[in-house]
Amino acid sequence: MTTNFYDLVPYGSYAYPRTHIAHLHTVGRLFGLTVPSYHAARVLEIGCASGGNIIPMAAQYPRSHFVGVDISKSQIMAGQKMISELGLGNITLREIGIEELPRELSGFDYIICHGVFSWVPDHVRTAILREIRDRLSPDGVALVSYNVLPGWGLVQTLREMMLFHCKALPTPEEKVAQARALLRFIKDAQTTANNAYSMAVEHELAVLESNPDWYIFHDHLESDNKPFFFHQFIETAGQFGLGYVGDADLTAMLLDNAPPPVVETLKGVTDPVQLEQYLDFAANRRFRSTILCHAGRTLSRTIDAKLTRAFYLQPAIDQVSIDGEKHIFGQNGTGRAFVTDEPATIAALKVMLEISAPLSFDELVGAAVQASGLSTAVIEIALDAILMRMAFAGLIRLSPEAPSYATRLKPTPKVLPLVRNQLDRGNTVVNGRHETLQLPPVSARILSWLDGSRSREDIIKSVSCLVENGEFFLESDGKPIVEAKERYAVLAETVDSLLSYFLANALLEL
Repeated sequence: MTTNFYDLVPYGSYAYPRTHIAHLHTVGRLFGLTVPSYHAARVLEIGCASGGNIIPMAAQYPRSHFVGVDISKSQIMAGQKMISELGLGNITLREIGIEELPRELSGFDYIICHGVFSWVPDHVRTAILREIRDRLSPDGVALVSYNVLPGWGLVQTLREMMLFHCKALPTPEEKVAQARALLRFIKDAQTTANNAYSMAVEHELAVLESNPDWYIFHDHLESDNKPFFFHQFIETAGQFGLGYVGDADLTAMLLDNAPPPVVETLKGVTDPVQLEQYLDFAANRRFRSTILCHAGRTLSRTIDAKLTRAFYLQPAIDQVSIDGEKHIFGQNGTGRAFVTDEPATIAALKVMLEISAPLSFDELVGAAVQASGLSTAVIEIALDAILMRMAFAGLIRLSPEAPSYATRLKPTPKVLPLVRNQLDRGNTVVNGRHETLQLPPVSARILSWLDGSRSREDIIKSVSCLVENGEFFLESDGKPIVEAKERYAVLAETVDSLLSYFLANALLEL
């Protein structure tokens, strides 16, 4: 009997924002496609694991119908249990391979195949593209993610070394442990070197050290792991009657995101596949999430800047600095920034930073007018000039709908139903933006108390009980806080900080 390693070592089943059907809908619209409504759609996920990606979507869109397929019996059973506990009637998970899908599973408006294509044999890759072509509705879109070259090239060499080293080991645990050990051995051997090889080994060792065993086993040690050049994947998809829409990561498509010499060299390239292939070369890219549609559909590669008026705008900037008359609106940890000295633009972006919640275009204009005293027309012109560029630079996120989570703190806050269910299982939750969060144990416990009946004072009292029971510690300069007034002040500050965190991370009900 063939061992199913996905039953033996279940793959972590999480939510991925770029695979969310509202995001796929958004990208399709940006490029001029008529895309099906995500509120009443048919959705298929190929390789759904235990449903960690599509169950949250099913909970969010009760009028849509979701089907997930996977070859892991244990994962499908785990997902079915969660679906039952949530009482969802619009989603089914099936233990079945892509080559065995029944004929009636067709007409899907959105098909998601994330983290599968590179990790299966050639005949399964063929089946994936064939089934997407045959089961995608005429106006539908599909997402396929895969490892890409050149970024995966040196990683592939290291993977072959790890496979050689681990081939005789009997258990996944031993293989993972020895894969890490081999990279440490190579890193130590390169102590005096300062070259591409030593840097690649150091980077990949950091990846292996920071990720769980299941990730390393499936992503690095599976028998199948094939990377592609972007143009190769697009050519192969074209053989199955599928055409390129765009990347789920908008930043991958904008030439202006590249260093100036790259921009200067490639500014005359007009073919989008050719341009993005050269950008992959320049950036040493290693992973892509490609959105496809039926070949022959008409797309617009000249995007109307005013399209942002149709979306809600979520700021991805979190800091501002001033250099003379210039304001630098930055994104912590990425180095991305938008620089401007235009007063209307500065006023609008300051409003986005201050409010921090998704706003419609009209809401943003109104708030900026009120804050700056400038006219509506001036603010609108300024925003039309920057918002689309900022979206493709990763500095704002576009959403086709108002947030389905709280953006203002209520007197008695309540956790999202899906999050409450997930807290019963552990500290990993999916928020209202389809992001996976790992919460510290105490934060998760306090979040679980938020059932809509507790006020801020109630929560402070409950946290105080944790302190008294020795489950939570309050210290100042390394010493326990015993004075009542000081302790209350610290408790209140802690609770306020946590409530702000829960609100900012889309964990609370409207």
